[in-house]
Parts: sequence; structure tokens; C-alpha cells
Amino acid sequence: MSGQLYAPGVPDTAELVEMRKLVDTYGKTWHTWQVDRGDTLPLGPPQLMMAFTCDGQLKEGHVADRDSRCGKNTAELEKYRDGKITPPETVAAGANHWESSGGKAMQLELRETPFKHT
Repeated sequence: MSGQLYAPGVPDTAELVEMRKLVDTYGKTWHTWQVDRGDTLPLGPPQLMMAFTCDGQLKEGHVADRDSRCGKNTAELEKYRDGKITPPETVAAGANHWESSGGKAMQLELRETPFKHT
């Protein structure tokens, strides 16, 4: 709803359809391929990633830089989406676990174990 999440190169009307599907994911997704690090193959365990869900969580300079690079305007997108995306009425238990766990988030761990023939 805030316009902070968007799909570069996708028309606003098509993007709105996708944002309506994503609004009840509570801003979370599993990343299996970290292309932002430059990985050419999926390496390491999947990581639970969380989107910014409230104003002020992302430094304003970062928003302006991304908007400039992607040709978007987050503030205008938020106005366009106003009233067009309905968030869940209640947040599912555990969806924001880090709020009650001292800021800790769940992650998968890659570990080596002995191989056993069966």
C-alpha cells in the first residue's frame, strides 16, 4: 500500500493486481537466490526476508535513490494505491515474531551431517 514495494517495468494497473495478492503475506518471502550479491547460482540456505511494513523503516535517501534508478515515484504510487488494496483485518499469530522475540527472526541453517546408507 505504501508504494515501497513495486515491480519495475510493470504497468501500475497490473502491479496493483499483484500487490493485492501479496498484501496478506505480511511482507515476507523466502529468497533462494541472492542475485543482489552477484551469485550466478543459488548458494547457501534460503533466507526469510521481510519487507518494510511501516513508514520510517527505510531511510529516505534509499527510497529516493531506488526511485531514481527504477523510474518510479514511491509517494505517487502510494497515492494511486490508496483505498485500492485492503490489508488483512488481523495479523496472523506469529507473523511478526521478531516483535515479541527481542528482534530475533527465524532463519534456516545449512549444516553438514554424516551420510548413512540404508
